[in-house]
Formats: sequence, C-alpha cells, structure tokens
Amino acid sequence: MAASKPNPKDFRFLDCKGQTLSKRSGEVRGYDFLIDGCEDCTILVLDHCAQVFVDYCKRCTIVIGAVASSAFVRNCEHCKIKVACGQLRTRDCMDCDFLVAVPGQPIIETSKNMRFGPLLSLYE
Repeated sequence: MAASKPNPKDFRFLDCKGQTLSKRSGEVRGYDFLIDGCEDCTILVLDHCAQVFVDYCKRCTIVIGAVASSAFVRNCEHCKIKVACGQLRTRDCMDCDFLVAVPGQPIIETSKNMRFGPLLSLYE
C-alpha cells in the first residue's frame, strides 16, 4: 500500500493570535514549514525541516529546529527567533532578535534594528 500524501495544513501555522503552537519530533518529517501572519504567539517547531518560511509575524517568540537548507524570515516585527539552519535570509524585518546556528553569515536585506547572537540551545 502506498504511503498517504501529506496534508499541507499539517505544515503551517497561519494567522494565529496569542497562542502557544508546537510541532514535535516526527510531526514535520523533513518537509517545508510555513509560519505566516501570527501575532503574540510562542511557536516551537522541534523537528527537522527542509526549509522554513516565517512571514508577517509580530511580537512572536519562535524556536525552529534543524533546517536542512534555508530559513526565510520576511516582514516580521518585534520577534525573537532561534534557528539552526543551512542559511538564514531576512528581508524587510524590524526590531527582531535572532539566536542562530548557521555555517556562514546571515543574509540581511532592507531590515532595521536587527540583533544577532549564537544559538546555544538543545532539544530532544
């Protein structure tokens, strides 16, 4: 019997407000993940992902586990983001704090008041 096709709704958090949201080990299974339009949320993606897209979030704390390739953070304001990824790209963000584990330098485009430090976290 063929494996069932994954449901795209299982790989995104959209327009959430004031919630704690999480994906645990085994729930993302290396697929792409999208976080879009969330405000005042705590978001944990504690599984491996191919790519992660974080767009239009405000005042969120976001923890993202191992990302095989790129983590894209765009149009976010006043967020705190922890991520381990192959490449970090930000665009049009303002007043965000990042703790990152990335093999090279983050790529920062048209963003203001961004702060960066090393990611020193573990999860199981």
